[in-house]
Amino acid sequence: MARRALLSEIWWQQATTIPQDEREIAKHYTLDRPDLDLIMRQNKASNRLGLACVIALLRYPGRPLADGEVLPFGVLRFLAGQIGVDHREIDPYFERPQTRREHLALLFDRMKMRPFVPADVKALTGWLTPAAQTLRQADALADMVVEELRRRRILLPARAALEAILHLAIRRGIRIAHRALASGLSEAHKLDLDKLLDARDGTSVTVLAWARTPALSPAAVNLDRIAERIRFLRSLNLPATLMERIPAKVFDELAAEGMRMSAQHLRDLNPERRHAVLAATVLHLSRHLTDGAIDMFKKLMGVLTRRADNQATARITRSVREVQKQLRDVSRVCHAIIDAKEKVLVSTRN
Repeated sequence: MARRALLSEIWWQQATTIPQDEREIAKHYTLDRPDLDLIMRQNKASNRLGLACVIALLRYPGRPLADGEVLPFGVLRFLAGQIGVDHREIDPYFERPQTRREHLALLFDRMKMRPFVPADVKALTGWLTPAAQTLRQADALADMVVEELRRRRILLPARAALEAILHLAIRRGIRIAHRALASGLSEAHKLDLDKLLDARDGTSVTVLAWARTPALSPAAVNLDRIAERIRFLRSLNLPATLMERIPAKVFDELAAEGMRMSAQHLRDLNPERRHAVLAATVLHLSRHLTDGAIDMFKKLMGVLTRRADNQATARITRSVREVQKQLRDVSRVCHAIIDAKEKVLVSTRN
């Protein structure tokens, strides 16, 4: 089965295309004094320009000049101007292919450069693996490989070789993470983790699916159900130090796999990967559910507090109304007494 391509077309084009912007041309193709001394020792103007072109491409993008390859006009003119020859002198250079091969051999020795060889795949895979544990963007990893190739003075390989390095490094980085987690588990832990993929007693739902799907709406019964799941997960007694064995980003990726995969998919994984994913999922769920329980408790307390406040307000309102009624009754009695006294006074005067 063919591997899925990791590198984007944009990246590959940028990595292998000869620049045509004037600033980029000046940045990459300005010849230094040793270059000029070597070039000027060539007898023919065509050989001087051809050697300058070979030097330029070895430096950037880091590959030999192909037979009959004519550089973009801006680059060719820039190189020709530095050595004082006509840019059209490049045409006679390709009349004798042996000259180009001799120039390559000369420059490989002088610049301490060499072509990419199959053994470099293994060496660069080992070098890239630590970075590939946490960085999975292929283009970014490829940038690192190209910089390392230039540091080691190795020419840019074919795209297939670069893809192979990326695939191998990413796969190896993932396997290292799986091994780091799985090696921290006892056989009893592994058996308990495998049981998460079994159905709960009396149901068709797996233990893992049950643990992954608690009701999160604020209610006392839901809080009790979350607490039940937390107690179960903690009863597995997985070492908390497992989380320290791999980078946090990688741990989160493994936990995300466990939260997403079906039980059947998890069963089909090789044991080392399955146990690593399940261990990360259990530790993630234990932490996630604990945070969820705290949030739910706060919400429930808020509901109870608001309810108590509302009840207290209602009681105060009722008490005020009762007092107001009593005051109105007293007021009516007082008015009646005053009216009666006024009537007695009036009758006495008469």
